[in-house]
Amino acid sequence: MIKVSREYAGKRLDIFLPKYLESIGYVALTRTALKSNWSDLVTVNGRIQKPGYRVSEGDEILVNEDRIKEIEDSMDTDVRIEA
Repeated sequence: MIKVSREYAGKRLDIFLPKYLESIGYVALTRTALKSNWSDLVTVNGRIQKPGYRVSEGDEILVNEDRIKEIEDSMDTDVRIEA
């Protein structure tokens, strides 16, 4: 669970979350990938919130880490260009 500090208050959830996830090692996730799987991915204070929700100091964000791993595993990050 993530408890939102004062420095992040007012940020949109769909902007805050990828930055937070990157800080703990999930670098391949994009906002688009997260937003397309939003409803089973994150809750704020026990409720599903829209991606545009602005977090407040003290909000408790729960991330479904198993689902994040599934999304990350399903992303094709190895792009090859053939001549």
